[in-house]
Amino acid sequence: MKMSALAIVLALVAVAPVAAAPQAQPGASASQAPVIKDPAEYNAYMAAIQEKDPTAEISALESFLVQFPNSVVKVDALETLMGAYQKTGNAAKVGETANRLLAIAPDNVRALVVLAYTERAAQKWPDALQHATHGLDALPKLAKPDGVQDADFEKQKAQMGNLLNSVAGFSALQMKNLPDAQKYLRAAVVGDPNNLENVYPLALAYLTATPPDYVNGLFFIARAADLASGAGQAQIQAYGKSVYTKYH
Repeated sequence: MKMSALAIVLALVAVAPVAAAPQAQPGASASQAPVIKDPAEYNAYMAAIQEKDPTAEISALESFLVQFPNSVVKVDALETLMGAYQKTGNAAKVGETANRLLAIAPDNVRALVVLAYTERAAQKWPDALQHATHGLDALPKLAKPDGVQDADFEKQKAQMGNLLNSVAGFSALQMKNLPDAQKYLRAAVVGDPNNLENVYPLALAYLTATPPDYVNGLFFIARAADLASGAGQAQIQAYGKSVYTKYH
């Protein structure tokens, strides 16, 4: 799984629109945007999220969270902070911020995606599986931010769903939990049919089952060979040929 996948997810963290008091006049359409009633809090938040330099943005957001620990935009500030830490390449702080988010918003999908992804990379299979499946359960409840088009929001949700299914399936495969590996990896392949990093593990999930599912396994091993190139393609083809010979 490419590192750009996590960057894509964090890029989906749009700066949440906020409103300062006074609120809209009676009769105006309701907005989901949080309302910051304290002018000092509003100014500090807007100054932080408008920083162009990630290091300065991190400093401003951390200061804001210390100064206003119960802010109505605390979740939004932490989501933005996660993205800023990712821009600086500080993976430890990205994970730490994700845990801070879950402490106040246990179903925060973006935090669950970040933790599932980083735990997969660290080969912490049970943790990765737990956070990925939690994220999949929480994803349907994700609210669409103000100002985001329906089509864009559905695309964002699909990207996060594909990533969560991939992490859940691959983690389950490493834990020899083949029924879950098949279920989640199959969903990931349906969402992204040309991703070799999901297609090949899905083939293995079918072929290493007891008993093996040769029909599905051989189909996806052939698909993986078609998607691969170079030495990897030759290895997949050799493995597929040996399984096919055994099957017959």
